[in-house]
Amino acid sequence: MSEGANPQSSDIKWFRDFVSDRRWQRGKADPSHEYTVRKWVPDNEQDFQRAVVIIRELGEPAKYFSETYVYLFVDRMKYWTMGSPIMETTVVNRARHRT
Repeated sequence: MSEGANPQSSDIKWFRDFVSDRRWQRGKADPSHEYTVRKWVPDNEQDFQRAVVIIRELGEPAKYFSETYVYLFVDRMKYWTMGSPIMETTVVNRARHRT
């Protein structure tokens, strides 16, 4: 890696590509958010896991009512999981980030 390169920027670029290639479903109970499911692309487990790791490592903890989740803010969207261990995480959620 060249001096001054930011590993986070390469992770965010990769994450942008990941989310643009995924199928997203609008939430039934809460249509203000969308989600993608691990099993929708079963031959791509490693990419799903990498996305979960990026959310958790580069995201910021924030309260949602009484729960705290880690949110990754990218391009006016926020992404989060429900906090299960990485290998048990089956869903990535997203919603518009209101500033």
